[in-house]
Amino acid sequence: MLDTIKNYIDPPEDKFHIFFLHIPKCAGTSVNRSIIGLYKPWRKGQANKVFHLDENAARNAEEVLEIDQRQLRNSLLAYALSCENSKLVIGHFLFSEKVLEEYKDKWNFVTVLRHPVDRWLSHYYYNLNRPHKYEINAAIHEFVETERARKLGALTVSLFSEGMNGSARHIDAAISRAKNNLKQFSIVGCSEKMAEFESEFYAKFGRKLNVPRLNIGGKRHLEKDIDKKTWNRIWSLCQPDLELYREFFKDVDDPVLS
Repeated sequence: MLDTIKNYIDPPEDKFHIFFLHIPKCAGTSVNRSIIGLYKPWRKGQANKVFHLDENAARNAEEVLEIDQRQLRNSLLAYALSCENSKLVIGHFLFSEKVLEEYKDKWNFVTVLRHPVDRWLSHYYYNLNRPHKYEINAAIHEFVETERARKLGALTVSLFSEGMNGSARHIDAAISRAKNNLKQFSIVGCSEKMAEFESEFYAKFGRKLNVPRLNIGGKRHLEKDIDKKTWNRIWSLCQPDLELYREFFKDVDDPVLS
């Protein structure tokens, strides 16, 4: 009875189907909470309208089934978007061209990018000496020379080109493919311009978001650890993602070494 009254006063979103692809370290945790709040899954009859990928459960399933991350998460994404009652699908999924082509007429694909250098640093400091699968235990001037550091610099390109950044000779094609895929999204936001993302979201869906700034920095401001040579190396590593980012956001101030 109480939820019925609440739904009358403050109705949950019921018109639009939204898939929010949460890119790691791009302020997605904040956006997640805001969008989920529109659908109010805690109210009676609303829980089955939101499919929120449980990250720990997904990783465990990958290990138990001994299948790769892309296979599992693409399967889960296609399943979630196919559920009749689903209105919101959200989480650390991977991008799939097949899924986009199949569901883009019914579902609004939404994501948020972040300046690649800031995102790279956030990944590094978040995982530094943290005991889990993705732990980094190398000083930053050593880490920048690793293959993992190179992959972090092209993480967004890899995501939206379905992993097509395996070698330098293929990177231009991967960037082009990623640009074309992202341009088919309903909204591509930017963590540095969250107010503009909120405005675009309102214009598209008629719903106001109030996105708090959560979980985007960690130890990033410990830039005293970064010398000029290492800083320049980070920028070099991030060139693929920078080209993709600037296709959509040309007027964002670049981070500087303090």
